[in-house]
Amino acid sequence: MRSTTLTPGFLAQRAVYLVLAAATLSLASCSLFSPQKSSSAVSPAAYDTTLNIADAVFRNDTGIARSVVSKGNNNRLWKFFEKARAGGTVRIGFVGGSVTGGAGASDLQHDFASIFCRHASALFPNAAFEQINAGVGGTNSTFGASRVRDDLLSHDPDLVVVEFAVNDDPADTFTTMASMEGIVRQCLQNPEVPVLMLFYMNRTGDTADQHLHAIIGEHYGLPLISYRNVCWPLVASGAIPLDSLFADSIHPNNRGHQLLAFLLLCFLSNTLGENSVDPGVPVATTLVSDVYERATCMKGGDSLVRIAADTGWTETLGDFNRCAFQSLRSGDTLLISAHARQLTIGYQLSTVTTSRVQIVVDSAAADTLWSSFPGSWMHLQRLYLDDPALTHKIRFTSLDSDTFAIDYVLYTP
Repeated sequence: MRSTTLTPGFLAQRAVYLVLAAATLSLASCSLFSPQKSSSAVSPAAYDTTLNIADAVFRNDTGIARSVVSKGNNNRLWKFFEKARAGGTVRIGFVGGSVTGGAGASDLQHDFASIFCRHASALFPNAAFEQINAGVGGTNSTFGASRVRDDLLSHDPDLVVVEFAVNDDPADTFTTMASMEGIVRQCLQNPEVPVLMLFYMNRTGDTADQHLHAIIGEHYGLPLISYRNVCWPLVASGAIPLDSLFADSIHPNNRGHQLLAFLLLCFLSNTLGENSVDPGVPVATTLVSDVYERATCMKGGDSLVRIAADTGWTETLGDFNRCAFQSLRSGDTLLISAHARQLTIGYQLSTVTTSRVQIVVDSAAADTLWSSFPGSWMHLQRLYLDDPALTHKIRFTSLDSDTFAIDYVLYTP
């Protein structure tokens, strides 16, 4: 998680070309917009922004309109506009995976979150924008729901952007939808804070995660913005090469990050231009499950999830006092007592040699986990799901004399 204060008028440092009205401006020396003088905020109607990527033209017009899966209810967004117009510090929060964290960009000045925060000052010149970035690479919305309260909401953001449309598993419909619902419901607890859902894309243009997340977003009246809906038709038709947007097999390059920021900025500008405020509505009732609405991470001193016995495992405490465990020897055992609705562990490959751990929940063997799997993503394994919460004993036994690390224990009280 990183936090950066960004002031109006900050200049970008790399070249991408934008047109404001008839003038073409380079980001190497100019800001994204060139706002006209105003006592409060610039009229969005003054802007005709155009972005060129690989000779394809992206305008804030009907083409960009394809990015809007749903406008949602804009009542909260207008509360954000009013605060930003008033001036002072405005905090923009981002939660997601590696794309949100800036992967693929050449540096942290060129990821979409930083670009968005810098150039939001074109719409609200009296505001000083501060970025709160809670993007963690290789993680999904289940982990996001378990940490969003500490990593993001504790910093009191004025607007939240959620992006997990690549890392979730569309085959696990319940967990994907329930986890995203948990994030959304936590973020909406503050009635003043709008939540925008941003959909990225993979190299195949797959829409499975976008579809599942959009069902949640529509239910809660969120604005839904899709990078995929703008880019994939151009890629599929051959209008732009796929590699013009990607830094590697997954992540956007600088131009891809610029386009992500551009879509968000265009949505804000166009909503301002419509000058129409929807009536406020209460938070919708639960659609799939509330099991991840109170999800959290096991921390040192927790009473609901605690160490009952330990032979050989090493415990360490990380950010926010979160617990992690490591075994180095075959036969090491760790017993955890948990009174929780669900309990999930997060683990990654720790050595080049495969290691295994056997897990027994109460008296029944639950699974044998292997520490090697393709890629460097954190793998999450839910060990049980109850409603209401019950008390269980979970025993971890190392089967090899190689490192096996449990990075996080996630649960819902």
